[in-house]
Amino acid sequence: MTTIHPLVAQYLKERIGLGRLSRSSARHVRYPLLSFAAAHGDRPVHHIGPTTVDRWLMSCAHLAPATRRNYLSIVRGFCRWLQRQGKIKGDPTAHLEPIRQPRPVPRCLSEVQIAALIASLPDLRAEVVIWLMVGCGVRCIEIARLGIGDYDPHGLTLRLTGKGGHVRVIPVPTEVASVLDRYISSTRANAGPLLRSLKHTHQGITAGTLSQYVSRWMAEAQVKRGAHDGISAHSLRHTCATDVYRRSLNLAAVQAMLGHANIATTSRYLGPTNIEELRDAMGGRDYRAPHANVFELGRQRSDERRAA
Repeated sequence: MTTIHPLVAQYLKERIGLGRLSRSSARHVRYPLLSFAAAHGDRPVHHIGPTTVDRWLMSCAHLAPATRRNYLSIVRGFCRWLQRQGKIKGDPTAHLEPIRQPRPVPRCLSEVQIAALIASLPDLRAEVVIWLMVGCGVRCIEIARLGIGDYDPHGLTLRLTGKGGHVRVIPVPTEVASVLDRYISSTRANAGPLLRSLKHTHQGITAGTLSQYVSRWMAEAQVKRGAHDGISAHSLRHTCATDVYRRSLNLAAVQAMLGHANIATTSRYLGPTNIEELRDAMGGRDYRAPHANVFELGRQRSDERRAA
């Protein structure tokens, strides 16, 4: 009798072997699949059906909508693989409606908060992390993947490996380049990871560790007030996107900087427009014709048509 558990390992191994999943990403994929396996229990795999999926989703009801959507996408992909393998006859997730996710409000930081954070950083390495995030909109995982060779100090560009292994090259502002140059010079390294462990100087730093560092630095700077206040490393990416857009009014440029495949995703990264910005955008419009108000002209023409 075949249960789900050994098939999870087989599925992940195949995905890694085909290059569709990195080993680091596999760790994040494994957890929801194992929770799905636990919901099914020791029943044979061919007994998987809508009831199993519903039971598993109920166990995830306490999670945020975005997390549940992500988990469901992972389980749906696994079930379709089981179907292709001939383990199950149909897709047990086909009956589900999309999980609605509330429109997120970008959690941007003010200039005062950014200044306070930078002023309180413990060392040059920390400055590199924060400047890459707020100056270039770089994700934690992208910083963790950076090698010294990915930074071109002459062309002032940075080669980033983002989600799904997609590579993009972005410009490096002079403020960020200054910090990078000083940090690389201090490491005296010509190759290897850009960000290095303080204890093991030849080893890099994981994305999870970077995220924890940033949260701690934010708390020390009193920018972050509590564990679930919505302020995190990703807030710096939101801040960067909003600032660059307000300076350029070029959404496509922000999309290229952030590495988004869909420009709709980019638009969600932009901070809300304040009342004065909205007032400026709405003001200054004059719809009057040379000799009369266009709305008055419209009413006159309507009266003429009715009279005719």
